[in-house]
Amino acid sequence: MKRAVILLLVLFLGGCSVGMPAVKDVQTYYGQPFSAEITFVLGESTAACAFSRDGETYLLTAESPESVAGLETELCGETAALRYAGMERTFPVSALPEANPAVLMRGMILALAAGNFTLTGTEEGTAAEGEGFLLYFNAESLAPEKAVFSDVGLTVRFCSFAAG
Repeated sequence: MKRAVILLLVLFLGGCSVGMPAVKDVQTYYGQPFSAEITFVLGESTAACAFSRDGETYLLTAESPESVAGLETELCGETAALRYAGMERTFPVSALPEANPAVLMRGMILALAAGNFTLTGTEEGTAAEGEGFLLYFNAESLAPEKAVFSDVGLTVRFCSFAAG
């Protein structure tokens, strides 16, 4: 009986080559500046964007489809700026809809950096679950792979992510 318990412990605790990362490591990784190439998927619509963080400034720039290419959303503190074709409009972040992709992405990154999430293993891999999001990421590198904002039906696929 004692051998069976020990064997089960070894299998459950040491059976995987890559374990669950530490919460502190995830916080540190997502608390630093980064740049990413992402694709938003909402129903049948997709958009390719660049997304970056430098300090408190988050910048989301649409790259395709052509009809929105060049549209920028910048969030810095409680101020939002929308830029397109040489025009700019500034207003409070609270004026943007809660389902705005820039607002959702910033909220997710802030939650990850603050430790406001739970780590979990799923069929799709390692994930961080927070209020309104589920982020799948590489357990070794911590690089994000896919974020799901199920409340609004938005999926974000990370094509590249460079932190630091």
